[in-house]
Amino acid sequence: RGVEALREQVYPAYARLLEVLRDYLPRAQEALGLGALPGGEEIYRSEVLGWTTMPLEPDAVHRLGREHLQQVQDDRMALARRLGHADPAEAVAALQDRPGGRLASREEILALARDQVARSWEALPAWFGRLPARNCAVAPVDAAHEDDVGEYYLAGTGERAGTYFVNTQAPRAAYNLATTSFHEANPGHHLQTALELEAPDRHALRRNASELQGAAHVEGWGLYSERLADEMGLYAGDHERLGMLDQQALRAARLVADTGIHALGWTREQSIATLRASGCDEWLAASETDRDSAIPAQGLTYKLGQLEFEGLRKQWLARGGGVSDFHDAVLALGSLPLATVRAELEAEADKAR
Repeated sequence: RGVEALREQVYPAYARLLEVLRDYLPRAQEALGLGALPGGEEIYRSEVLGWTTMPLEPDAVHRLGREHLQQVQDDRMALARRLGHADPAEAVAALQDRPGGRLASREEILALARDQVARSWEALPAWFGRLPARNCAVAPVDAAHEDDVGEYYLAGTGERAGTYFVNTQAPRAAYNLATTSFHEANPGHHLQTALELEAPDRHALRRNASELQGAAHVEGWGLYSERLADEMGLYAGDHERLGMLDQQALRAARLVADTGIHALGWTREQSIATLRASGCDEWLAASETDRDSAIPAQGLTYKLGQLEFEGLRKQWLARGGGVSDFHDAVLALGSLPLATVRAELEAEADKAR
């Protein structure tokens, strides 16, 4: 039956799609970005607003991205030199060559991820007053998708815990798994999403479709959590901190590349060069460029959301609040547009005064 379905339905459908694409190709634009389309500047501003929930000018986002990318690059260089290397690339190569630097089996990869998730769960009470009912599960990505899927989090239900899926294709570098675990599990997406699902009297649309309401809230919290994990003492050493800084650099570079493509008329080669300079390898730089081209402004949500949370936290502490109280106040609101989060926290502060 499977062969029959492929032969009579699936393959003919792909053949029709191929005909459509061949017919369209001569009329397809060469430029990657929205800016090349009629009304493209306004279209891109709309995408920026839709994804980030903030009315930002692309050129301002581009400058912000360059500023923060340089800051992270300086941090990466300082850490590489502290590890005894000339630059981050040399440090990464050395880390993978040392004993334990590469995880040689699926079992090793899964064991390390589970240890990171368990340790982060145990550390949460010192930083959060309210916790979900249970920790997330850790499971391998389906082997059929190991070549095209990285780590990700799948929200749970009332009956099933959320799950952190880990790509266990071996061998893989050990130094950069921790930052992803803390982003996807705790104190990142699992903590945030599980509390959302358990919120009493919250409409089902808000509990189950958080990313549709506030992608910058969700991904911004995930990236904020990568930095927070360092404050929590979760990284095993400078080698895992370097993995965290690699990911911070990528998210800052996305601000530069996304706005470059859609607002400044960048070529694919310009975007790839910028991402390569941030520390990406050739494959990742090309993949990120394709992603930014196909999903305008989605890549902005991570860093812009993180910066908003860091700014709100700074204001909260300046008013005399505590870090744990800040975390509880943010997560109690659920996933919302960032301007709404800011307004709600300011209203709460006014009540306290």
